[in-house]
Amino acid sequence: MLETIDLNDKTYAELLEEAIAQIPLYSGEWTNFNVSDPGVTILQNLTSFNYLQQTAINTVTDAARQKLLALLGFRPRQVRPAEVLALPLGAEPIRLTPCRKFSSNGVIFEAVTEEICHPWGLAAVYLENGGAYTDVTSLLDRSVNLSSVPVFGAPPQAGAAFVCVLAARPDLSRPLLLYAGTPETGRNPFAAGDAPFALIEWELYTADGWQPLAAVDHTHGFLVGGAVALGPAESEPAELTQTPIQGHALRCRLVSHEYDLTPRLRSLTVNLARLTQRDTRVALRALPGGQGVTLRLDPLCPCVTVYGRADDSAPYRLYQNRTAARGRYYEAESLPDGETRLVFAGEASERPGPGPADLLLICAAEESERGRALGPIYGYVDQEITIDTDGYIIPAELALLLETSSGGEKAYEIVRPGEVSPDGFLFELLPGNKICVRRPEISGTCRAYIAACAVTLGAEGNVREGNAFTAFAPEGEKADAFLNPGAGRGGLSPETTADLRGRFAACLQTPWAAVTAADYEEIVRGAPGLCIHKVKALPVPRDNLMRIAVKPRSEEMFPRLPDSYIRRLSALLSARRMLAAAFVLVQPEYLPINVQAGVQVKSRFAGAREDIEQALRQALDFVSTDAEFGAPVRFNRIFTVISRLPCVAAIVDLALTPGRRGAAVSDGLDIIPEGHCLCYPGRITLEIITRTER
Repeated sequence: MLETIDLNDKTYAELLEEAIAQIPLYSGEWTNFNVSDPGVTILQNLTSFNYLQQTAINTVTDAARQKLLALLGFRPRQVRPAEVLALPLGAEPIRLTPCRKFSSNGVIFEAVTEEICHPWGLAAVYLENGGAYTDVTSLLDRSVNLSSVPVFGAPPQAGAAFVCVLAARPDLSRPLLLYAGTPETGRNPFAAGDAPFALIEWELYTADGWQPLAAVDHTHGFLVGGAVALGPAESEPAELTQTPIQGHALRCRLVSHEYDLTPRLRSLTVNLARLTQRDTRVALRALPGGQGVTLRLDPLCPCVTVYGRADDSAPYRLYQNRTAARGRYYEAESLPDGETRLVFAGEASERPGPGPADLLLICAAEESERGRALGPIYGYVDQEITIDTDGYIIPAELALLLETSSGGEKAYEIVRPGEVSPDGFLFELLPGNKICVRRPEISGTCRAYIAACAVTLGAEGNVREGNAFTAFAPEGEKADAFLNPGAGRGGLSPETTADLRGRFAACLQTPWAAVTAADYEEIVRGAPGLCIHKVKALPVPRDNLMRIAVKPRSEEMFPRLPDSYIRRLSALLSARRMLAAAFVLVQPEYLPINVQAGVQVKSRFAGAREDIEQALRQALDFVSTDAEFGAPVRFNRIFTVISRLPCVAAIVDLALTPGRRGAAVSDGLDIIPEGHCLCYPGRITLEIITRTER
């Protein structure tokens, strides 16, 4: 359906030849078939039209493919910029303003909020349990590669907590951002709405003791690395004096849990700012008008164009930066603190209104200002205009300024992708940084300009952790800097039609309904938020039953399937199984394999017994390796492992026996365990015979 189907592969010449050959069937009077004959000329035109129509029918465009895929629920993913949490460096506060630019190895990031970042962090970190404090401040030293710390104990204990002593008084009038780094465990990504493994409470120390603090936790209880947003707080912080290092403090307490793995931290960073991977080429600022406005302009975007309107029902008009007796103009005055005052000193009727968007400022660098003009809007449907810029344009950051003539004076309006303007104008952003005019509902002449535009690198913005971000600064000024303790996240590149078709094809091969044993295994293996090491589905046809053995990843040597996994997997499989089919989750059974061997070793090798035992334990370890459930123990393989050791001269005797009856059968000298069993080394009995070498 999505491929091109050639309904007629004949050329224009072949079609014309067929048409002329059929003339005698319809008219005996038409005998002149030369190109000079008017009838043949008409026939040529009709054949050309037929050929063009046939070509159009044969061509399956990207737009047609996308519409067909949309019927199946597949739409292209839009571009999305990455985000990083950044730690301010240096000793001086850093002022952030929207669109302030920072560079990390040539990749541009921007601030998203107006704030002042003070360079303070953690003074100390303590694990608290039963009133005792254990210092783990080593988490603060990113230059030392230390093993991770179990923040709630190993195994985790309800009531355990860790305390973060801050190096300064926190401003909790806005959320305080924290980043927790965790070791990699092979856990599947969590899905939205997944039930947490633990109930955790964050608290702020106040004059009244520890008080609850609102938290948005993206770490799922420190099982994966991510951000935690704390606050805002209703109470004022106070200094904690019970810890060796005193100061304002936060506490994270484990209330209850069903952890499958012990939560561990390898790094902890607080007082972070958000930076977005984008490069704003043209910025649009909407402000209240009136007699004047005070604002801070970006010195890197000196080209400022001002538009105003009397109220939200009037069009925008252009304001000039000049002094005149009449007309729309403004005067710019530089203030000592780096801000600028725009004064609209003309007649009151010509000043911008006081509404929140009655004054528009379009700010751009000189090179971007030269490319703002996109040309005329001609008034036909699907007119395409390419915006000449590198990177991917972010749809939410794009706006056009339409210039029309109204009453002999130019009028302006702002339109965004997918939004219908008051005049009925509508455009979309297409892949390749193209805009397509879907509804050109305009009268008279109209020209389009870029009013706002920002680009991103998409997935390339997901930078690794530990990068320096240096601010763009005018020559001679100090460049502020940040460091990202965690990798960039969330960046997506736009999806082409070919990518969309590939995702559709992959979805067709993904088992959404559990039918075969392989379907059950793949669904369990990809269960959101779980750490699955091994899975084996064992069909029982006579009972229409599927027995599913699952081994989770665990710090235990012989882990069992915890109740939390059984509940989550049962809910997942129940929603996908066939109505008449049944399934049961089976605990893994661990089967010891006993070895009795007589080995002749070379006399010059010391420690031969230890080498042979180690080789046997590695060869018989089907639990921690990638061996599947029910994997057989092959006698020849064990024999080969021993005989290839440098210390071994000969194998005199070798016997393998299962350590538990009923869990395995013998096939000659091999051992075949049950399908839900995993073998491991049991009792090893070695008789070492030393051969004297000459």
